[in-house]
Amino acid sequence: MLAQLLNDVIDFSKIEAGRLDLSPEPMDVAAALENVAGMLRPLADAKGLELRVAISADDPWIRADPVRIRQGLFNLIGNAVKFTHRGHVEARLSMRGDAEGGRRVRFGSRTPASASPRRRRPRCSSASTRRTARPRGGSAARAWAWPSPAPWPR
Repeated sequence: MLAQLLNDVIDFSKIEAGRLDLSPEPMDVAAALENVAGMLRPLADAKGLELRVAISADDPWIRADPVRIRQGLFNLIGNAVKFTHRGHVEARLSMRGDAEGGRRVRFGSRTPASASPRRRRPRCSSASTRRTARPRGGSAARAWAWPSPAPWPR
């Protein structure tokens, strides 16, 4: 566990410095997702959660770094299991073509809305939402906005 934490810190440092070397090779991303879900299923079972896998890909073969893909999937699904308190976690994979003839891969996780304790979002004060004049005559709007997740392709 400690060794993995140290490796993650080293990887993060390499990413920040722009020196993380990737080793792309042909890989089956659907198999990688199933494999990671299989490793995390005992953790989900121990919490009384159902871990589901949903794959929307006709041909799941891509050229990518399998170690980094698995690392990302483990973090994504592991966090979903860790922070879900009841119900289920669904690990999702979808693929589609892009304009350049390549393919785009999308991983995600989904939990029921009632799976986590309700958190209260901070409210913007009137000072942070007030429109203020900019030097060039423009205006500044809200201090922050809550992004909505992009819909899954159907």
